[in-house]
Amino acid sequence: MQNKNNNKYYNNNNRYNNNKYNNNNRYNNNNNRYNNNNKYNNKIDFDPDNLKLKNFHEYKITVKTLTPIFIGSGEELNKTMYVYDNKTNKVSIIHKERLYSFLESKELFEKFSEDCMKENFSISDFFNGIDYDDSIFKYSLEYRDNNIINNNKDSLNSINTFVKSCDVPYIPGSSIKGAIRTAIIANAIIENKDKLKFYMKDKSIRQMSNLEDEIIKKYILKDKFNKNKLFNSIHVSDSNPIPIYCDEKNETSNFFIGSRYDYSLKSKDINAMSIQLEFLKPDTIFTFNLSIDRLLSNVFDIKYIIDSLNKYFNIYKKTIDLFPNALSITKNQYHAYRNSENANIFIGGHNGYFTKNIIYSIAKFHGDKEGIEIKDIVEKIKRHIRKDEEDCYEEICPRTLRFTKYDDIFYDIGICSIEKIEEIKI
Repeated sequence: MQNKNNNKYYNNNNRYNNNKYNNNNRYNNNNNRYNNNNKYNNKIDFDPDNLKLKNFHEYKITVKTLTPIFIGSGEELNKTMYVYDNKTNKVSIIHKERLYSFLESKELFEKFSEDCMKENFSISDFFNGIDYDDSIFKYSLEYRDNNIINNNKDSLNSINTFVKSCDVPYIPGSSIKGAIRTAIIANAIIENKDKLKFYMKDKSIRQMSNLEDEIIKKYILKDKFNKNKLFNSIHVSDSNPIPIYCDEKNETSNFFIGSRYDYSLKSKDINAMSIQLEFLKPDTIFTFNLSIDRLLSNVFDIKYIIDSLNKYFNIYKKTIDLFPNALSITKNQYHAYRNSENANIFIGGHNGYFTKNIIYSIAKFHGDKEGIEIKDIVEKIKRHIRKDEEDCYEEICPRTLRFTKYDDIFYDIGICSIEKIEEIKI
């Protein structure tokens, strides 16, 4: 047997005695990054009891929807996946497994399979004259568009569904963080119009592709941090689950089915699009958590975020005012949210260009001392998105606004208000 003194497992020079695991290794030496004097211990106070990093300010944010909101799940329901009853204006979403069990119990599965192969098959037509109960449905929502209802339309088009987890809707944190990101960048533009107007005026839309990075680096972080640090330092949770039904009897819902409408300056009319969406109703309350890294507290805080949201919403109102007769044609008086001090955040999709752009933040609106003339911004956007410049309206571009209809009133899409901010003590 080999002498253990020379054996690689026992000799004094083996890798386990003198290597990275010995007394001088990186985990034990006085200079390693995990010891009492290292940079991480100076910045992070880790509490093993609640497993939270205490270098974050954390807030619970309460939000109210002021207009209908849509956040898509990517799922589209065709006419084989829902039943529309135009007598009750109710749309009922099929539960596939329960439907198949029902069809088998009624010996209708074979007929259903054959009918599904026919062109323009509608499950609403299939169930005409067949007794069934609500057990075959996941949930039912009202269709709240009197234009369609009054025309006695027998069917709808495909329905885009609201995002859900385990069949329960919620607001993704990414949607909220995206809205905050846009507002922060827009606010930096608003506060530095005098410095940015020449830079932005001389560049095309394509050349401005790195504009956001420049603004983050120079005007928000002021070269103190890497530009990726800014939005990595903001954490936004998903919202609390938002039940489909408000009541225990499943009679009243937080959601409805509606159509999207586009108002165009070219046609000077508002038209229903061939698309139906699951909308979250106005006046719905939800909450989410927002965390901000304390290391950036000298750059921005919760107040800065709210101020940014308010200023960005104000830019939105000013751009909408550039559409002549839009409000009178749509009979949209903006209700309480137009002049609400709390209306300040856009969430979700299908709400159009003006809820997500930063270009008009540099505009010189009436009363502004600095900024780029609106006509110059319009020309810049027109050259980017349209070949036929003569076909573009002179005062604003793009020239389309988006709405939905709820109880026979047109609403903007996706406008919410921050109702309450509570700091969470860790």
